[in-house]
Amino acid sequence: ALMHFVSSEYHDPETMFVFDMLLTHNAGSLDVNARDNSGCTALMMAARDVNARCITALINAGADVNLRDEDGCTALMMAVENDLSDEYDDDDIREVSETLVKAGALPYQNAVVYQENARAQRAPAPAG
Repeated sequence: ALMHFVSSEYHDPETMFVFDMLLTHNAGSLDVNARDNSGCTALMMAARDVNARCITALINAGADVNLRDEDGCTALMMAVENDLSDEYDDDDIREVSETLVKAGALPYQNAVVYQENARAQRAPAPAG
């Protein structure tokens, strides 16, 4: 249910209220670290989709920020990979990354280097 919600397009205040209630009232029986067939968690999906509200709710519910999928990627790495596309705003990616780091996501240095390299690859070549 968490993965389905996180990957949906509906994150308006009313729907987020229901999501928060789901996490709060089912804390003892809900596995916030459940994985799909590729080892991806709801937190990883939220990071991939640059969804700060879901990330915060999942972290508050006890999601492990350092789990890795079958390719070895963490939620932080998935968030940083978004810098390769123009789909997400850099400030949103930074907010999500900082939220994950404050929650203990590692290795931050590797993710920052990756992000800087991704930006450098996107930058236009100097004229001349």
